[in-house]
Amino acid sequence: MINDSGYFFFEKRHKDDLENIKKLHEIQTNYFKHITTISIGSILITVAFLEKLFSSPSWPIIFFVSVFFFALSIAGSLFAMSEIGSTIEILTKIQQKSHEDKPKSEWEEVQKKQRRINCYESLLKYSFLIGLVSFLIFAAINFFDC
Repeated sequence: MINDSGYFFFEKRHKDDLENIKKLHEIQTNYFKHITTISIGSILITVAFLEKLFSSPSWPIIFFVSVFFFALSIAGSLFAMSEIGSTIEILTKIQQKSHEDKPKSEWEEVQKKQRRINCYESLLKYSFLIGLVSFLIFAAINFFDC
């Protein structure tokens, strides 16, 4: 049985957890937005200046690999931000309920979604790095080939 002070402790801890999760999601969302912006910018700049910089590029497959991985990082960001949105929706519902009405299944759903967000984060991080490295290799091959 939870007395008044125990109930207050639970509610305070619960509110702190909710606030920490929301702060984490805000940071993650900003990170995803920045990666998306950089990836889109990289694709647009490389496509726009490709033929002006290199009249007949060597190893064009590396360029397409780069664009593919930049696009994959954009997709990972979009999926992750979608999961964050639905997680915040669940957290808002949890926050509006009273102590007795907080089912364990909603917290489990939040944890499951956070694991998915972390997977998307890994996907977009490594995709962005592979895209960047492959573009730098492509640029170096064609720069020194001229």
